[in-house]
Amino acid sequence: MEALSRGETSSENGEPLSAFALGLPHPNPTTGVTTVRLAVPEAGPVRVVVFDALGRAVATLHDGPLPTGEFDFAWSGEGRVAAGVYVIRAMAGERAASQRVLVVR
Repeated sequence: MEALSRGETSSENGEPLSAFALGLPHPNPTTGVTTVRLAVPEAGPVRVVVFDALGRAVATLHDGPLPTGEFDFAWSGEGRVAAGVYVIRAMAGERAASQRVLVVR
């Protein structure tokens, strides 16, 4: 899936981005597409991957450079994965953040 770029350099309240953070997926639980927001305080390579409960990568949402800003990533598990718990993990250098998402049928 592609990033739905917001490319903003400040948070929703106008403050400069200061932390690498992965927001809560929504909707969660999901029967189809879920979206998660990633805040990137400094430009650089970023990888966003979805893992199943056994730690296997089931989807790569992004793997490459991102500028400073907030980015929305959408993932559709519909018809591709079994019902269960999945982990969306964002990694940038030494930084990492994770969120769980529940796929239901």
